[in-house]
Amino acid sequence: MRAAQGYPFAVLSRELAMRGTVLGFDPAIGEGVIATEDGGRVRFVRAAWRSPGEPLPGRLVDYALAEDGAIDIFVVPGTAGALVAGGAEPPERRGIIYGAVSLSCALFTYMLGPFGVLTVIPALVFGIMGRNAGRGLADRTGYYLSTAGLVLALIALLLVVMTVAAVFGFISFFAWMHGFS
Repeated sequence: MRAAQGYPFAVLSRELAMRGTVLGFDPAIGEGVIATEDGGRVRFVRAAWRSPGEPLPGRLVDYALAEDGAIDIFVVPGTAGALVAGGAEPPERRGIIYGAVSLSCALFTYMLGPFGVLTVIPALVFGIMGRNAGRGLADRTGYYLSTAGLVLALIALLLVVMTVAAVFGFISFFAWMHGFS
């Protein structure tokens, strides 16, 4: 390996770096498939996986293309949450679950009237978690559900703050009108 002209690091390979999403991986035979950004598919073997954990469907990956398939496969940092070894659920599913909970809590906020205030905080928390879990995945459903839940929860929170301010304003106005201040 030699350092490239003007760069303090070594050039690891001349292959063009590509991005794609893991479609599936069969641990029994140690092979999987990556969906490329241009709609194609590339096969890979477990030995080409360079990130910790197993290749889970939905993971956004960076890889080099060789004659026999993808090599030097890395999960793109910050796109799929923490890697968990073993039987972890796919990141899209986690994002969709968080998004559905966020949206449900936000809708309950409007249906429960004054008691709906109790569901605003879970809607915000699950909305943030769902956006983080769904960010950068090929299936953006969880991200969009979480965003909808967050928007509805923030509108509900704004309405609550405006209502409380209006009530205190009316109380202060009537107290001032009657000279009780």
